[in-house]
Amino acid sequence: MLEARDAVHVLFDRAVLKLVFVTLLGWWMIETGDVPTTVVASPGILHALSEGIGTLATLTGYVLYYGGVLSLLVKIVYEAVALADSS
Repeated sequence: MLEARDAVHVLFDRAVLKLVFVTLLGWWMIETGDVPTTVVASPGILHALSEGIGTLATLTGYVLYYGGVLSLLVKIVYEAVALADSS
């Protein structure tokens, strides 16, 4: 059985904090990649480049966000099972 001390140790593990950071970075990239660029009129090539960078940031954000959430879930469950088995 897990004690509160063990649960705190799992949640504040260095690897878990890194995965939380990756997840938050992905969320931030999704939010900033969706910003419309129609506020400033720009020539065609610059507009296309800006849209491409925004799309790339959004796609990268989705990969980081969902990959981070899945990795975080696996890491927490794995650590909790390992601690419960060792007790």
